[in-house]
Amino acid sequence: MYYVIPGEDEIRIAESEDGIHFHNSQVVIEKGDEYDKYGAVDPAVIQISENLFRMYYVGWEEDIPGGWGRNSLLTAISTDGILWKKERKILSKEKLSDVAAIRIENGFRIYYSDKDNLYAFDSVDGVSITKDWGKIMERVSVAFVLKTDNEYRLYYTKVPDSPEEGINVYLSTSKDGINFTGEKLILENADAPCVIKLNEKFVIYYHIPSPPPPEASGEEKSVLRSMPQNVPLADRFGFVCFDPLAISDLNLGWVRPHPGPFIWDKIEPERGKYDFSEVDEVVREAQAMGLNILATIWPYAEWDQEKWGNIDRFVEKRDFPELPSSRYKPYDMQAYKEFVKALVERYDGDGFNDMSGLTKPIKYWEILNEPEAQSEDYKCFFQGSGKEYFELVKATYEAVKEADPEAKVVLGGAATLDKESIEWWEEFYSLGGGNYFDIAGVHSYADEKDDFNVDDLKKLLEKYGVSKPIWVTEVGPKGDMSREDDIMFAKAAIRAFANGAEVLFFDYKPVAHVMAYIIGDFDRVEKSSEGVYVFKTKEDKVYVVWKPGKIPIEGSEIYVADIYGNVRVEDASGIDVEDTPIYLFKSEKILQRLKMFMKAQEKEKNY
Repeated sequence: MYYVIPGEDEIRIAESEDGIHFHNSQVVIEKGDEYDKYGAVDPAVIQISENLFRMYYVGWEEDIPGGWGRNSLLTAISTDGILWKKERKILSKEKLSDVAAIRIENGFRIYYSDKDNLYAFDSVDGVSITKDWGKIMERVSVAFVLKTDNEYRLYYTKVPDSPEEGINVYLSTSKDGINFTGEKLILENADAPCVIKLNEKFVIYYHIPSPPPPEASGEEKSVLRSMPQNVPLADRFGFVCFDPLAISDLNLGWVRPHPGPFIWDKIEPERGKYDFSEVDEVVREAQAMGLNILATIWPYAEWDQEKWGNIDRFVEKRDFPELPSSRYKPYDMQAYKEFVKALVERYDGDGFNDMSGLTKPIKYWEILNEPEAQSEDYKCFFQGSGKEYFELVKATYEAVKEADPEAKVVLGGAATLDKESIEWWEEFYSLGGGNYFDIAGVHSYADEKDDFNVDDLKKLLEKYGVSKPIWVTEVGPKGDMSREDDIMFAKAAIRAFANGAEVLFFDYKPVAHVMAYIIGDFDRVEKSSEGVYVFKTKEDKVYVVWKPGKIPIEGSEIYVADIYGNVRVEDASGIDVEDTPIYLFKSEKILQRLKMFMKAQEKEKNY
């Protein structure tokens, strides 16, 4: 069986002796080349001769969510069906997807869709188009064609007229493989059909589509509908908390539910008895909005914590009542590791013990939050030393990687990096803590004016020879944010990216969401000079400038946006640089993104 795991977008193979139980999953077509840079999906394999196979598949040429840009129909060749060599591109088309291939007299016939209609062409050699049939059926996608002795069978998903109509699998037949008639519903609430004849019976493999997001009503419904569509998600930005109403118009790539539902005590209230219902609900809601989840694992179960007895393990005031008040490292570390493996396995997207309807796997797991914040006045998330956190991190890392080797482990974000905080973290790193995580996290609240503590964290890592990516997993506001505070935070975000931060998670508005629409999908950033930064995005270069910086462009009109998203057109030679940052760009796509966002904001003000 050849298949693709949602979110990974590379073609895998799994083997079976009975056609039902599959094993030995491995990637056989990797993305990354010219025409499949962002994804290799929708495989269809046909046997050419006894020892030769050809695969037809779709390559994503653009980094657009869902791959609905201009795609290529590609081929690969193999002598054993396992080791494949990429061959050539056959054609390129908007929204090309869902390939099917069959043998016909004098050659081959290839079917594909554009998510709206079904097309076909014939080829004598399998790679050159000799007869293009064009569109053969309307409002048909995800088709599979099976040729029997006396007819062609087309299994397909109809494009629904509305979300209420549902997604089902239908069957039509044809004598010539082009003119199909006799539509018949054969499978409800299903798509992506694949049919084989096994022991004189037909076996259909199919996918159960994700349920639609819960129907909103009233104010929530109005705001959700204002969310701009067909805009690349800002994969450099996330939001802390999970309130769909608050983040519906931000077009962010990430959400970090805080504290979130990934709590040992809630999921395993009794040893060996798991209840994932609350987690499933959050995951479904997030994936319906297209969001990646950074999941915080809370390693506390009351039945486990009570085994510690009377040691200092309780928080004095429960700022987060969702969590048990006893917050020490797990007593039974093996039981905890089994919980972590079960949790990661359910949301890893490998098809084994996954949540029903999972389409967007969780690949980033954070271990606790602000573990060193343990002063007499603030006992909140963890009670323990750097050594004890090291033991927890090591155990969690091992369990996560055992369940999903591709998953990334994110270190609990440091609350701050003052003298006491650094001393606590140094104990962790001196024990070899740098070997047991993939991404370092840090937080910033109100008083970090330079770069949200990114440079301080880099220095701490360098001291212990650790070179890991850095995410700022919380950026919070002051109590009352003034315009001067907005300016300070905008500058700090730009400096944080320039100093190496990969992702910023905010829990306030307004400057972050405007930044996300302008530079949210940048590839790289450079500091040109003091007060001049260059972000290179998929569409354009964006310059961010403030005093003492100088305008880096001469003699041309350019779009100028302020930190709140207001845009104007000016000649570069006439732009005045002030202390407030401005964004300079020429991209029409970025302009349209901002216009859509500002329009959504106006709608939100009316509710």
